[in-house]
Amino acid sequence: MIVIDTDVLSAMLSASPDEKIVSWLDAQRFEETYITSVTLMEVVMGIEMMGAGKKRDALDIAFAGALRTFLRGRVLPFDEHAALIAGRLYGARRKRGVTVGLADTQIAAITIARGATLATGNVRHFSDLPIPVVNPWNAA
Repeated sequence: MIVIDTDVLSAMLSASPDEKIVSWLDAQRFEETYITSVTLMEVVMGIEMMGAGKKRDALDIAFAGALRTFLRGRVLPFDEHAALIAGRLYGARRKRGVTVGLADTQIAAITIARGATLATGNVRHFSDLPIPVVNPWNAA
């Protein structure tokens, strides 16, 4: 199972999708790729914060289409198990003096709870965690 981080999904949904990401995603087994409810929230927040215009409208349409098609039923929830993991991760990292984002911690926890691999370009955000990470921009 591969969990697609927000940066990877955003690169795919842009007006001119990153060819490396499209190629990498095409090489994955469709039924094994997911996003998290946190990524869903981050993308919606990003669209909502954009100014009105064609770029926002196009992204909104692309994302709505993705939710109806290839992401349908493929959004992993931030459930009780993930919340317990996230609390432990966040607390332990802060205790070590590591500055962390709550959303990244939640995404990592969902990924860990599912025994999955995280696909992200933000490898350093997750480098101290017990989680397999792949960077699609560097994947062969």
